[in-house]
Amino acid sequence: MTAAAMALTTLVALTACSSDSKSTATTEATTATTDAAATTTEATDAPTTTEATDETTAETADTTEATTEATTEATTEATTEATTEATTEATTEETTEETTEGTTGDTTGDIEEVLKELLLTPAEVGPTFVEGTYEGGDGKTPCGINVEGQFPPVAKVGTEIDNAEPAVAMLEEIHVYDTDDEAEGAFNLASTGFGCGTVEGLTFGDLTDVSEELGLPSYAISVTTDSVEGVIFLALESDAVIVLQFQQEAGADVSTIPDPATVTKAAIDKIETLLNS
Repeated sequence: MTAAAMALTTLVALTACSSDSKSTATTEATTATTDAAATTTEATDAPTTTEATDETTAETADTTEATTEATTEATTEATTEATTEATTEATTEETTEETTEGTTGDTTGDIEEVLKELLLTPAEVGPTFVEGTYEGGDGKTPCGINVEGQFPPVAKVGTEIDNAEPAVAMLEEIHVYDTDDEAEGAFNLASTGFGCGTVEGLTFGDLTDVSEELGLPSYAISVTTDSVEGVIFLALESDAVIVLQFQQEAGADVSTIPDPATVTKAAIDKIETLLNS
């Protein structure tokens, strides 16, 4: 082989080798680039951030739900408790008020039923007496003293007993108070409630102490008009004030019927006897 041919062969070999080396390097570089790209793509495609975000969102949702549930539960409990307390308080107040009113009414009614048994009957006054129509007053005396306004009784009963011939009318009342002191206050005020002399055609006499005669702290006050004459008795029995009033035609002969002081004493004796029994 000539030198020229050997040189050509060597050049071809070297060129081929160089091409293979370049090709291999290029391929390796391309492969590396591809691998890097794959790695980048894999990294880019990796759902790490998304999964973390989803997880955070889920946790946030759970937290929000828990917070909402807790808030709702607390609000519901607070509202329920407040409503229950308000309802209970209102119901209790209403029930208490109704019970108090009912009890007070029942108690007053019971007391009055007992007091009615203490009043005189027509037969106990005299054989010719009959029951009249009782109309309770407003507690004011003709002299303008409002006894019941200052000392309201807890119970009050009364009766009217009449006689046809001679014409006589008797009024009996029993006023009961919460305490003995209130009864005494009413008694003292009433005893001064007729001290105005003459008013509206009525003339009241002097206050007369008849305690010894009747056996209780008591007063008698005479009252007259042009056509009527009479007397009022006031007596104090612990927590009660007893009132008896008698009137008859002026100048009428009443010798055939019991006199007012005797009837008043009988009324007081009946009251004390029944109370003590």
